[in-house]
This record gives sequence, C-alpha cells and structure tokens, in this order.
Amino acid sequence: MFSIKAFFSAISLILFTAFLSPLYAEEAPASAAFAALEAAIADVQARAEKVPDVRFAFTTRAETDGEEASLVEYAFDPQEPIESRFTIIHPTLQEDEKTRKKLDKERKKSIKRFHKKGIESKPDRELIIDEIQSLFSGEARLDRETNDAFVFAFTPAPGAVNMGGDEDEDNDKAEDDKDDPFGEHLLGELTVSKADQRLTRMRFFSIESFKPAAVVQIKNFNLIINIAPVWVDGPLVSTSQEVHISGSAMFKDFEEHTVSTNSAFIAR
Repeated sequence: MFSIKAFFSAISLILFTAFLSPLYAEEAPASAAFAALEAAIADVQARAEKVPDVRFAFTTRAETDGEEASLVEYAFDPQEPIESRFTIIHPTLQEDEKTRKKLDKERKKSIKRFHKKGIESKPDRELIIDEIQSLFSGEARLDRETNDAFVFAFTPAPGAVNMGGDEDEDNDKAEDDKDDPFGEHLLGELTVSKADQRLTRMRFFSIESFKPAAVVQIKNFNLIINIAPVWVDGPLVSTSQEVHISGSAMFKDFEEHTVSTNSAFIAR
C-alpha cells in the first residue's frame, strides 16, 4: 500500500532501476533526435555490460522541506563487514537524538531481515542504470529540443516508479501483478544530450490530481532524476533525485520537497 512516510524515509530513498530499449516509433530513425536516442540506448547497455559485478562506495545526502524538515546523510561501503557498511553521518545524537536512534534501529532491522533471507543488500548496484526497456508503455516521442539536448516524452510502464513501502513485501507479490495505482497517473520524460548522445535525466510528473489510495489524494507530483557516469567510462548512475509532492492523507494536507544527492563514488 502507498506510504507517504516510507516514501520520504532517507534510508529507503527513491532508488529504482530504469530500463531502456529501442521503443521509439521509427524502425530506422532518420532524424538527429532519434539517432541520438538510439546511441544513448546503446551507451547505457554497453557501460553496464562492461562491469557486471562492479561495486562501489558512495555517500547519500537527503534534505527534506515540509512538515518534518530534516537532513539525513549516510555513507555506504561494500568492503566493510555487513553490520558496518552503512555509516550514518547526519543527524548525530547531538543534532537529533530521536531521528538518529530511529535510523539506527531501521538499519539494524534491515540487516537482520536480509541476513534471514540469505541475501545481500546492494544499494550501490541499485544506483546503476543498466536497461530501460520496461520503463516505457508504448512508444517514446520527441517532445521538444533545447540548445544542448533532445527531450522525449513517454507513458511509464506499470511499476516504473517505486513509491516506497517494504521492499520485501513488494518482492513477495506475484510478478504478473500489473496494478499500479500511482504510476498509471504519471507522465515521463527522457533527456539525451546532443554533444555526447548520452542519457542525462529522467522525469516523472502528474498533470492532474489523482487518488492512489482511498485516503490519499495527490495534487502535484514531480520527480527529477539526474544521471551521469559513476566515473570516466563507468556505468551510468543516479547522481541526484529531486521530488516535490503535495496532497492530503487521512484528511490532512501535506507538502514536501526532498533533494537527495549521491556522490563520493569509489570503486571497490
């Protein structure tokens, strides 16, 4: 079920893997725009295929404005023992004892859950964009052109946008479950640079109010994901996410703006 709190939890930041393949209308695109899209598709796949097992350390910083303004920053390093891979930088106990204790508790709970299932959490790998073929429903179309980029519009496929909740619960659902009460109300954009014909940004947004759940009304939603190589010639990763969402839940209005950045990448 849709969860506002889970969505804005810094420990479960919006990290989803997008997928891309030739989904534009022309089979043999003649325009510069579709040629750039085709090159970007090949670039995404080639970068990921070169490093199928790469691991890396990184730092995430998330700042939220809204009813519960907060700053959360943590570092992840896959080289460390499992119980020490996540290091919470902010808040410290002195800055916000309640939030810090809550984050520590969630971290330990997550480690225990993954250990019980016999699997390893790989948030570094989850940042990598390796395919985009299941992102689209139908065809992408050229929406507009700027001085340095082509912007394509598309209809997101079911499940393209993960709006939080318990990851394990999502994995336990039937794979053929296509119900997506949130994503079905969104539109998507994909930006490809002209200079190097590379995927640089994705955007998901609403154009009208909608109800993803009985007691939730979304008035506005806008998610921007910036994309860049993790290092020169490395795989493409999400370097930042910015989301602005407003509406009402349980008959109470809310509005929140979160900006999270991923940086300090070090190959492991």
